[in-house]
Amino acid sequence: MARIVGLDISNSFIYAASLDHPVDQPREWFRENREMIARYDAESAGIKALLALKPDYAVLEPTGVHYGKLWADHLAGSGVKLLWVGHAQLKSYRLTLRLPNKNDQADAFALAQYGQCHLGQSGYFLAFDLHSTGYQLRQSGLQIRYLESLTTEIKNRLRQQLSHEWPEVSQSKTKGALWRFIAGRAIPARMQTIYGRCLESSIGSGLSDFTQFLANQLVTIEDKISQIEAEMVGLYHNPCFAAYQRVFSQYGFGDRVASCILSHIYPLENFLGTDGLEIVETVKGNNGKPSKRYRSLNSFKLMLGMGLVEDSSGKSERWIPGGSTLCRLSLWQWLFTRIEVKRSRPKSDRGQQVSLELDRLKATGTPIKLVRSRVIRKAVEWLFYDLLDALSE
Repeated sequence: MARIVGLDISNSFIYAASLDHPVDQPREWFRENREMIARYDAESAGIKALLALKPDYAVLEPTGVHYGKLWADHLAGSGVKLLWVGHAQLKSYRLTLRLPNKNDQADAFALAQYGQCHLGQSGYFLAFDLHSTGYQLRQSGLQIRYLESLTTEIKNRLRQQLSHEWPEVSQSKTKGALWRFIAGRAIPARMQTIYGRCLESSIGSGLSDFTQFLANQLVTIEDKISQIEAEMVGLYHNPCFAAYQRVFSQYGFGDRVASCILSHIYPLENFLGTDGLEIVETVKGNNGKPSKRYRSLNSFKLMLGMGLVEDSSGKSERWIPGGSTLCRLSLWQWLFTRIEVKRSRPKSDRGQQVSLELDRLKATGTPIKLVRSRVIRKAVEWLFYDLLDALSE
């Protein structure tokens, strides 16, 4: 039998359980052999000790992948084959083993036992590769999402600063050229003149060094986002995404919009159950009647910035848009440039369906902003099921 180690990974150490064969009575084995599941620190001695176990396979979860990459690279470099198990799969498997909750050693043992029981059955493991194009695209998307969160904080502080330093532009909606002007970066001559005159005649106290510092940080981050987006477009055209590309083409997504969406939803299997099917739950509604909850679809919509999250404080209770701001803006850009402009509408069946939905809602007299939001939300729902069908073929 192959020797398999299950690795439960933390930020600076791991627990590793080594098995040469499946265990008949897992719960009893864990109670009697728990001390054999050792801890290895993220240092040279820890890596050497892990490799000294001479495993043939290592079973890991892809969550916390930045911490796991160190161990995965050393294992793979020593010829150890890596097997990846989804969090939902492991959670349900641990329940069947009746192991202790929130226990790192139990998780490591569950991974090793899972690997022994399902070795050679590809359907039980994730198609995950730390060096694949899909992983690179996903990491690019995560980098953008992180940088986006930084820009939000900086912009909020800049608005506060400008409210007394340059109040005439503090609430301006078009900020791209403004931030570059404040940071001392190059902008078109016409905009340079307009902002220069506005600043000279401002009733504010004038730009502080701190405000210019923040603007410079913001511009640097936004330039980095643009660079990563350009790299994502190159990755997007890899043949491994052919099924996604075929579906995206039906909607008329441009390369930048498509690569942005793909980086947030790849692989689609992350939204599905352990059986590879859409997760739909039946729960009791407020009226006592059964109601369906489309968990996979709702997670998909939230990931693309078209879901709703609760924003409550005190007696106030409301729902606001949640998820990726970048994806939400990309989808709005797509609607403006491909769907609203009739001569640019996609000729595909799905493209025509989205266009007809836009025209239908406009004809009802619904406020245009609400129309656009509803059309994008509907398009995202169709997109989920189109991808689900394409990937199941």
